[in-house]
Amino acid sequence: MIFRPYLIARYGVIAAAAMAAMSAFWAYSAGYSLDAALMRSVFVFVIFVALAFGAEAVLISGPVGTRPPAPQPHSEPATPPETEDE
Repeated sequence: MIFRPYLIARYGVIAAAAMAAMSAFWAYSAGYSLDAALMRSVFVFVIFVALAFGAEAVLISGPVGTRPPAPQPHSEPATPPETEDE
């Protein structure tokens, strides 16, 4: 499977932003102060973005998209010339 460049990282950053927003909302709803909730959401965002770029690096550094070598045609083995025995 061949991915466009930065496809995984792009969607990973979007998912990280969504997770960070949900983390901030849940932390604030649970009674954390606003600054603690925002720091928690920044931490979640950084961790998820690092995972997204790491996954992108793993996928593009492998042999994905390379073609196998073309098969070589088989040739007849060389036979020595026959000599006539007298």
